[in-house]
Amino acid sequence: TWDITPPLGRHVELTIDNALQHMAEKELNAMAIHSQCTKATAILTDPTNGEILAWANYPSYDPNNYADFPYKSTKNWAMVDVYQPGSTFKIITVASGLETGAINKSTHFYDSGAISFGRQTIHNHHGGHGTIDLLHLFIHSSNVASAQLALKMTPKQFYDKLQEFSLGKKTGIDLPGESKGLLLRWQRWKPIDQATTGFGQGAISVTPLQLATAVGAVANNGVLVQPHVIRRVYDPKTGVTERWADPEKHRVLSEDNAKHVNSLLGDN
Repeated sequence: TWDITPPLGRHVELTIDNALQHMAEKELNAMAIHSQCTKATAILTDPTNGEILAWANYPSYDPNNYADFPYKSTKNWAMVDVYQPGSTFKIITVASGLETGAINKSTHFYDSGAISFGRQTIHNHHGGHGTIDLLHLFIHSSNVASAQLALKMTPKQFYDKLQEFSLGKKTGIDLPGESKGLLLRWQRWKPIDQATTGFGQGAISVTPLQLATAVGAVANNGVLVQPHVIRRVYDPKTGVTERWADPEKHRVLSEDNAKHVNSLLGDN
């Protein structure tokens, strides 16, 4: 007799935590319906090792009947589509300013509520705030101070630091189809581009995955860890691990600067 039983394939162990995944999907769905948005995502990561613990997208779909859903629902848009991150990006701007030496911990800005570049004017959402420090830049989410901070760096300094944060290039996640986002070459920046990039518009567009990775580096004392969803690959018959995840790591901020930005966010 012939034994045609197929051999067991290798098992893939994911980083996803079932309980956190369920919670993320449930809460994201409830909030998306409440806010009446067209799409939303929630990505929970462990910034110390790059593991993605939960990843939910809205609207969702039934993977057992994926052909019944439109492509825009079945693709993982949170690592494919880009958007301008807005005020969440001020974390990266402040961190970059500190790391390049363009500012220091005691730098202050005068926020009049508006700043002009030729015929174009940048405004805050809630008027001016006078002389403010970095903490109050975050508290007031000041576009004017963020623009001034961005302009204290040279275009190349700011651009290079953003690239170190894995912006404008792929994070290298172990999934196919990732977008590298959009980051206009610094040689083409006008002052208005550099200023508006300081608060997440202008020359930058990111995927949600890129933003989570970049902010995770600040949380991880300045070390950026490549995100991944595969923890290990192993032989189910022997239990022997054939491959452990080995994410790339590199330092983007000094530990001191990272801790300072974390303390500002904690006090905010």
